[in-house]
Amino acid sequence: MSTRKPFATGVKQFLLLTLLLLVKNSIAMELASAGSACAQYIYSDSAGYHDDRLKGVHYALFNFILPESDAFSSTIRQARCLVRERSWEYVRQNRNILQQLEFLSVSETSLVPEDLQKSYPELMTFGFQEMSYDRQASFLMDLRRHADNDIRRLAFELRKTYISLAYSSKLPDGKSLSELISGIDTATAVSKEVDYLLPDSKLTFDNGVIRHQSGEIDYLVIGSGPAGSLIASELARSGTELNIVVVEAGPFVKPGSRDTTFTPELIESANLRTSSDGSIVIRNGQAVGGGTAVNVDLAFSPRLPAIERRFHQWMDNDWVREDLFNDSRVDAAYQWVMQKLGTRKPAMDEVNQNNRILHNGALEEGLVPERYHLNARTSEGGQNKILKVSAVDAFLNPSLRGDYHNRVSIIPSARVTRVLMDGSGQKAEGVQITFQPTWDDCGVLKGPNEFAAETGTVATIQARNVILSAGSLGSAEIMLRSFPGHPRAGKGIVLHPSMGIPANFHFPVNNHEGISASVYVPSKTVEDGYFFEAMSADAAFGALLHPGSGRQILSMVENFSHYGGFGVMLVDEPEDNNRIFINPETNEVDIFYELSDDSIKRFKEGLKIGIKIAFKASAEKVELLSSESLLSDEATYFPLLDISQVETAVNRMTLMPNQNFLSSAHLQGSNKMGNNAQTSVVSKNFRVWNQKSGQEISNLYIVDGSVFPTSCGANPMQTIYTIGKLFVDGVIKNSPVLLP
Repeated sequence: MSTRKPFATGVKQFLLLTLLLLVKNSIAMELASAGSACAQYIYSDSAGYHDDRLKGVHYALFNFILPESDAFSSTIRQARCLVRERSWEYVRQNRNILQQLEFLSVSETSLVPEDLQKSYPELMTFGFQEMSYDRQASFLMDLRRHADNDIRRLAFELRKTYISLAYSSKLPDGKSLSELISGIDTATAVSKEVDYLLPDSKLTFDNGVIRHQSGEIDYLVIGSGPAGSLIASELARSGTELNIVVVEAGPFVKPGSRDTTFTPELIESANLRTSSDGSIVIRNGQAVGGGTAVNVDLAFSPRLPAIERRFHQWMDNDWVREDLFNDSRVDAAYQWVMQKLGTRKPAMDEVNQNNRILHNGALEEGLVPERYHLNARTSEGGQNKILKVSAVDAFLNPSLRGDYHNRVSIIPSARVTRVLMDGSGQKAEGVQITFQPTWDDCGVLKGPNEFAAETGTVATIQARNVILSAGSLGSAEIMLRSFPGHPRAGKGIVLHPSMGIPANFHFPVNNHEGISASVYVPSKTVEDGYFFEAMSADAAFGALLHPGSGRQILSMVENFSHYGGFGVMLVDEPEDNNRIFINPETNEVDIFYELSDDSIKRFKEGLKIGIKIAFKASAEKVELLSSESLLSDEATYFPLLDISQVETAVNRMTLMPNQNFLSSAHLQGSNKMGNNAQTSVVSKNFRVWNQKSGQEISNLYIVDGSVFPTSCGANPMQTIYTIGKLFVDGVIKNSPVLLP
């Protein structure tokens, strides 16, 4: 139970409204200030509105986040002034951000919690801009440590907003202040014009209905990630005449036109999704190719002990078919997947300095480092070569181009809102879709079907079979909207929450050079349930992660070439209370998630070992990404400077929401597979249960990471590819549609 002091109703409403808008805007501002097409996601409902009274607050906050330094060259000084001015011009046009600044202004100090009003009387009298730098730092830290999560979240989002504005905004020459200050040019993503055309569309759109020119649609696949693309491709390769259509909510980036890794425009909710309390950033791909379009190509074999153990657990509990999930069947399916993707293990000479930190520190800690398998090409052939091998490259593109017996049709930028059922509830008849705005980029395929449908247009698609492969978030939302009140859909999710462990070294690390991730380290035993994964980041993202003051952030950016690190990822267990749901207040899909006591315990053990790994790899300083009071009760952030501090600091952590930077990219288990309708959403044959009759719906399937009964035990991408192959070979090829 919270012991916070309740606020006046008006203040509470202000905070909640501001928070709702902040979640939609904070990182979008970074993109808008950089001239990105993601500006379409910004909600500027008061263009032209401004209040110069708040300009001083803006200046003070910007100067706090990115303070002046004697070490700055004249070029950096001029650039800093330009960014500060331009960011004000942006801020003054957006009521949402101005509302944040009102929180720090003299006229609105009544919105500050009463306890902080008493602690900072100068704020009440003069405003944030007249406080000393140290008092500003103390006040902002006290906001982030406040008992009320709404206050903590407001402070956390405000901080992200201004760090993004200061360090990520693009200058006229295309660089950012983070690049100028760090001296590291962020590698320009490969982007080029490609001559990519699909054959003439076989689809028509008339009077709100999409039809196939060759007749009834046999298979309608919703989602084009690892499972959806593989399933569509395998259906196309079958010898039976089939009409196959894929529907994808995100845009279609032309294969070979650009490196799509981490591209915000291809991430669900423009990369702004968090858990409902704001505590965990949750990333899901939303593009043709799904998560394979934006991830870093890491490939964890389903034959790894951590995953194999889960498959055995699922079979022992009769949650899955033993004839599909046994070791030999899984091995055969995965060998086929690897061959199609060209999955490879990088050589040791491809392991860069950043990955060697994890490798060497793990050896010193008595752990066994491993090299990832990657769904990636080798770098031979030049810097402008796209290395990623996505589901589009390996599976979907050939089937769209007509390389197989059946040619697949695709409808990108179209969100499925619900499944259409017949009156009995025993048969799916198709889906309803709503056309979405697409990314206005030269590399995006526009209107492959020439429907000329405006954003928001609703259409229906009839089909003999519907396969939901929209991912754990997308498929769960479709189920919840199609079957309101479903007792199991969306429940018991796992996230694999992770936290970065950035560290400073006496030698150059240059984490941006070479393959970003080639080393991982499993925990000492499978039961410990965590992994250490090497990752890279640019200086702007490093600034966003850092929990310290502006001066501490600046010090990190100035020395970023000497920063390296990795993350600790928890393998969490399902709990019904952790769920995907439709928020009744907004009618938007939402995610509720809380770490259990067991998860917190194991996560903290992983953090301890991870920090020790960094120190044993000769780190001089480790940044623990938490604003909690860990080494001192002072309202100040203290990095770890010695391995002897690790136990004390981590033991004091509570993983309080919005005081720690946690993220997730492995959402799983929202439509669990099982042996009955009371405890699961889909049957062991991947068919959705009819909750009333307890029977399978014969032609409605779910095939993606949402059907996992628990976490699969590691990064799920290769496992999702593999279950897609198991589904086609073990279920679809035995269905009446494909039988002679």
